[in-house]
Amino acid sequence: MRWPVHLETFGSVEAGALLWAQRGALNVTVISKTAFALAAGARVTLPPDPVDPFDRHHGDDPTRAIRTPSDVVIRLPMAEIFHAGAVVAPAGVTMVHLSIAREGRKVLDHRALAKRADDSTGLGPQRRTTHVPPTDRNGVVVLPDDHDFRTEQRAPAELRLDRLMGGDVITLGNLHPDVPELGVSLPSRAPAARAILGGEEAPLTMSCQRALFDTDRRVVTLTWLAELELPGLEAVPHLRVEIRAADAPPAPRQAPVAGAAPFDPRDVLRRIAATPARNAPSGPPPAPSAPPPAPSAPPPPHPDIATDPTVFEPVEEPPAMGPNGTVSMGEQALPKNRIP
Repeated sequence: MRWPVHLETFGSVEAGALLWAQRGALNVTVISKTAFALAAGARVTLPPDPVDPFDRHHGDDPTRAIRTPSDVVIRLPMAEIFHAGAVVAPAGVTMVHLSIAREGRKVLDHRALAKRADDSTGLGPQRRTTHVPPTDRNGVVVLPDDHDFRTEQRAPAELRLDRLMGGDVITLGNLHPDVPELGVSLPSRAPAARAILGGEEAPLTMSCQRALFDTDRRVVTLTWLAELELPGLEAVPHLRVEIRAADAPPAPRQAPVAGAAPFDPRDVLRRIAATPARNAPSGPPPAPSAPPPAPSAPPPPHPDIATDPTVFEPVEEPPAMGPNGTVSMGEQALPKNRIP
């Protein structure tokens, strides 16, 4: 699929992107996926599936339950987990459960009654309750000012939490066809991402917002999101985003220029955004877009989860886990890499 932003991936990671605008601000959401084997023991990295813009139903029949949701989302205010796979119930019905333990304390524990005759265990994705507006002629999804990002969530409310963290232990009960109860831990390294413009770069913060446990294929897929605010459409053709998985070699470090002033990526974006594209007609460059309004305050954090986590700031190589083990959002709003 062709994405609106130039993306380059390194290692076992797939990526996609979505341009969207709200209240006069232009943004790009960068989506990346990593995967590992759903099995006990040492974690084995697997190549993930490509970023899929469509819901996939059981048997490719749209009248049946959704097996895996679209990967292309604008923003997920909360992290979420899913199960995809057949119901394992020799007697025809069974009690299944998903739980998350963090430092020995359960932060999520949900059970459901599953029937072998059903497509889903009740722990799978839900259908969208609203439709995202179509893209305009510039390939931008224009959102109303009052768009509720909670409608982007696809997991049942019981399978959402304010963040996923490295070292979280997810336990699957009566879901795996071979093991009655299986526990796996989430990795503590996020993909390292950077936006590159005019030979300069700015790091992006990737947050793990989804975990999909596919027991039919024995695969865990993690979806990571980052937001980048742009000064205008003029910057899009010049923007390049690199995403490196934890198993990829580190990005080459650019040699510093002697006597050069400290680099300000926002200034580079402003200058590039004011430069016409190579194929544009000659004439004076367009004026830079006005700075977007200040963002509204994020909603309060989940009352049952500790706040003030360490934010991942990936740089030239996949970053190590912070002191609190955080690999995702700290409050109920995706960290934004703002470029005024």
